[in-house]
Amino acid sequence: MQSNTDYQVHMLRIWRGQGEGSQANVRLSLENTKTAVRVGFADWDAFIAYLREQIDGPAPLT
Repeated sequence: MQSNTDYQVHMLRIWRGQGEGSQANVRLSLENTKTAVRVGFADWDAFIAYLREQIDGPAPLT
């Protein structure tokens, strides 16, 4: 079986963090199952930006 470096497996964890009043923030973490490297995110926007950077590379500076 050949190894494919473009293929990765991650575990996504999603939970509600502490929020003000009844508002609870969504928190996320993504863990590479091979390396056990975990990256945390404070919200969905940060998570999506991270995924896009992993797929497309860093955004060009303007």
